[in-house]
Parts: sequence; structure tokens; C-alpha cells
Amino acid sequence: MHPSSQDVSPLKKEDLSSNAALSPPFPKLELVNPGPVTFDQIKMALSRVEDPELHVDVMTLELIYRIRIDGDKINVLTTLTTPACPYGPLLIDMMRSSIMQLTTEVKEVKIEVTFEPLWQPSDDLKAMMGLL
Repeated sequence: MHPSSQDVSPLKKEDLSSNAALSPPFPKLELVNPGPVTFDQIKMALSRVEDPELHVDVMTLELIYRIRIDGDKINVLTTLTTPACPYGPLLIDMMRSSIMQLTTEVKEVKIEVTFEPLWQPSDDLKAMMGLL
């Protein structure tokens, strides 16, 4: 049974790690009703959205917590590297725009921001960014 398209409760860190196949950098994927785009197309669109400060895309940064397709409506639950991220509004607009450009059949893209859990880069991401 699929949750309703209105159910967008924030994910907890244990939700992300409970299923190894869906833990970061792979977001939790929910198909409520098949739509005009696939998860792979959405992930590809989001991988073109680069953080202007870090110069790394939002998929690689593991900022995407959930992607939900409900027919022609797409819901993305995301976080930012920090609640005070100066590029937050720009990143949200870029994510929405990138998904909307996939096809005219996508009628609504909702980008929700949560800080539960706070962004914590994985060890692989830290190594890639030279932080380890």
C-alpha cells in the first residue's frame, strides 16, 4: 500500500539507512501513480543542479532524501548543507526548473526542505571533497 501523495513527513536518519539499497547517495523513492517521467530521469535532472558554492551537484552531495512520483506531480524532499545556506532559495528554484524541463507533461514540482536529519556527508563524500 502506497502512502498518499499528501504524506511528506520528514525522514529520519534511521529511515534512510534501514534499506541499504536506498540509503544515501540514493534517495528514498516512492511511486504512487506512474507518471510521465521516471526516477532515473528525475535523478539525472537533479544531478545537473550544482551547489554554486561547493561546485558539486545535489545528488552527489546527498541532499535529496525522497523523490515521489504521483502521476504528473513530483515531490522532492531535500535538505541543504546548512540551515543558513545563502543559496537555498536558488537551489530550490534550480531543482524545480530542472525537473520541469524534462517534459511538459509534468504539471507540478514541489520541493520541500527539511533539516531532520541535518545534512551529514558520508565518508565517501568527505573523501571526494578532500575533508578526510
